[in-house]
Amino acid sequence: MEGVSSYNQGIDTSLQYIRGIGPTRARLLKRLQLKTVGDALFFLPRRYEDRSKIKKITDLKIRKYETFTAYVLLAGTKSIRRGRRIFEVVFGDDSGTITGKWFYFNEKYMRGKYKKGTKVIAYGQITSFGVQLEIHHPEMEFINEDDEKESIHLGRIVPIYGLTRGLGPRLMRNIMKQVADIFTSQVEEYLP
Repeated sequence: MEGVSSYNQGIDTSLQYIRGIGPTRARLLKRLQLKTVGDALFFLPRRYEDRSKIKKITDLKIRKYETFTAYVLLAGTKSIRRGRRIFEVVFGDDSGTITGKWFYFNEKYMRGKYKKGTKVIAYGQITSFGVQLEIHHPEMEFINEDDEKESIHLGRIVPIYGLTRGLGPRLMRNIMKQVADIFTSQVEEYLP
């Protein structure tokens, strides 16, 4: 593991010295009473969400939280009432289509990410507008066919941690996974 030798204090290591955290994120974690690696290892999720069942679009149920894979078919902004705009993406698989909608977005970022033909895995609550399925502000992961990296956010049972302002759920899961991968072997087992 990269940088493991710099963690010579074991579970007493300050979280700010973990790669990707630093002093700013360490201050955010401190709001959650997380100062050391040991604190993080014993900070348990509030709940778990089952995102392991990946479905076809035609099998998605309205008002349920669902996970699906699809390709981007169309993407762009659309004007709605009083000059407001939304970003819409039409996702499709061999069974149907669903429209993703974002009401708060960075247009440049969205246009760069959601290009026609991009494969994604998405999770969120399914709604409908007439007969068209919709999903608003879904949690997304972009799938690169060449990349074998396994997702920690989708396609599995996902931990949901308590958060604080400035610390999102994806970042928190990344931090907790990194801490667990490096330091779990240093925790003494008390159960036989």
